[in-house]
Amino acid sequence: MQIEWHRVTWYSKLGAVILLFVIVPALAFWFGRIYQRVIDAEHAAGISASDTLLPVAHAADFSSAVPQSETDAALLSKIDQLFMVGFRGYAYDETVDIKRALVETNLGGVILFDYDTPTKKYIRNIQSASQITKLTKDLQSHAQTPLFIAVDEEGGKVSRLKNISGFKKNSSAAYLGTQKNATVQATAKKLGLQLAKYGFNIDFAPDLDVNVNSKNPVIGVVG
Repeated sequence: MQIEWHRVTWYSKLGAVILLFVIVPALAFWFGRIYQRVIDAEHAAGISASDTLLPVAHAADFSSAVPQSETDAALLSKIDQLFMVGFRGYAYDETVDIKRALVETNLGGVILFDYDTPTKKYIRNIQSASQITKLTKDLQSHAQTPLFIAVDEEGGKVSRLKNISGFKKNSSAAYLGTQKNATVQATAKKLGLQLAKYGFNIDFAPDLDVNVNSKNPVIGVVG
């Protein structure tokens, strides 16, 4: 036991030496480089380092950031593509936020709804067949890269297009799960064709919802 204790003590001392003389200086070096880059960026923007202890506060409006190189611009463009956003408005011309987003970023996609949860009213994006078709077309025409335009048309009670005249609602996924594969495929194809006609190219259908927990408040309850 005495030998083992000496071995543990020796390892502890070695670990302390590595921590003190290797890891801590390395961290200090990298934090110093990061801080210097912040200071350089502030000077380039005409901001004094004494103006603030939190440089990020000066960058609250990220849309005004100017890439310093082609590599930065390419990276920012790829990052933009990771985002899918929602907005309020029935027409492109009346949607200030999404117009700005499409001009200033390489946005990846949008998702459209009929119901606006914060206001608890049906005043979001979907009003009629002609309206939604024009909105999706206008969004695509102003995007830097073709957009993913999504809708949460799940079937059954969860239908975002239920109030559109001419839209044929589908059975719930719970019901389709009891049908033959041919019936499920035919239903999905019919829905896909309808959504494509309105300009949608993504549907957040309940593909992986598994109704095995009777206490689940969503799956199997909404239908």
